[in-house]
Amino acid sequence: METIDLTTQPPRSPYQKMEGLYMIPRTIDKLRAKLPGGNIGVYSITTPFAPGLSLMLLDDIGVTEEWLLELVQKVSVEDEIADWLRRNADLSSVASLNKKLFSPRIEDVLAFIPAATFYEIYPAAEKMSITSPMFEVLLEDDRLMFPNHFKNGSASARNAPIEQPT
Repeated sequence: METIDLTTQPPRSPYQKMEGLYMIPRTIDKLRAKLPGGNIGVYSITTPFAPGLSLMLLDDIGVTEEWLLELVQKVSVEDEIADWLRRNADLSSVASLNKKLFSPRIEDVLAFIPAATFYEIYPAAEKMSITSPMFEVLLEDDRLMFPNHFKNGSASARNAPIEQPT
């Protein structure tokens, strides 16, 4: 796949899905940025204080970051990643995993890391309610860093509709 520079555009919205799972397209974008010639900027797969949402997702479907990075490096289109996930990942609990990914809120994260650290990592969160979902924090930080990519109130730079788990 082509590399991506996450200093010039955000990764896709956490609400975008592949094989029914939130966060996979966003995680793929971060991995594309880790390829030679890419630039991950301030984004990461891991966090200094706990597994990030990308790692939570990968762990729950039985895929390592290394496997997915290797796959991203080899394939030419995302359909090949979707095919690989259908064959190799545990997709038996997509609905419950989506709820798990969507459930963390600012207050949950503040329960185990200092507020100053959290707000340094997610500056847009300072203006948000502590009950805001972390998905919204990610989007607000993307909007703060890349305002020109979010014209007309779109959910992400790639115009994904916001679809919350039911």
